[in-house]
Amino acid sequence: MKLQTLVHRPSRALIDWSDRVLDFGVPDRFTRPGMFVCSDELPDGRYCAVFEVVGPPTVPVHLVHSPDGKNWGPPDSIGELLISSSGTTLAGSPNLAWRSTADGRVEILVTGRLSLESDGTPSNYALLNVNGGNGSWRSVALPVHAVHELEGENSGYSQSLVWAADGSIVQATTVRNAQGSHDIVIGHASPISEKY
Repeated sequence: MKLQTLVHRPSRALIDWSDRVLDFGVPDRFTRPGMFVCSDELPDGRYCAVFEVVGPPTVPVHLVHSPDGKNWGPPDSIGELLISSSGTTLAGSPNLAWRSTADGRVEILVTGRLSLESDGTPSNYALLNVNGGNGSWRSVALPVHAVHELEGENSGYSQSLVWAADGSIVQATTVRNAQGSHDIVIGHASPISEKY
């Protein structure tokens, strides 16, 4: 029995829909995939997506690839854990943005509700890959500064990223305010600064 699954239903005209197709589901009743965010078609024809894995206390973010945006492999396979070369991981509520560079590389930037350093300390980084989601990832500082914690309601629950034409990024995210509510804050980083 699965706690929660991710499925899709194809349609050609947005009127009639096919049966559900199971994409991801962990058969342990304690772990569930959620908050699936997919790229559009990458230059090589593939698609990539990120989702959170709820169950582990850190709600890790995983990356998956598909040749066509419909077939993601065995449903019980939850892809690769995103982790930077310095040990930074992402926790919950993922989002992604990608761009093609002038030299033909595909850069993918992924955020979570927060990032966690290898010692478990909350931080404010995204993960960047410069090879279409293959190989190593590195930590990059996000432009909107906010206090993040793993527990409770706090900043960063929903983030959006857009690559600007000059290679900088625009980030929009929620930031917890003094009244106990949230503000939407937008920041711009040019160029993206590496953590190390």
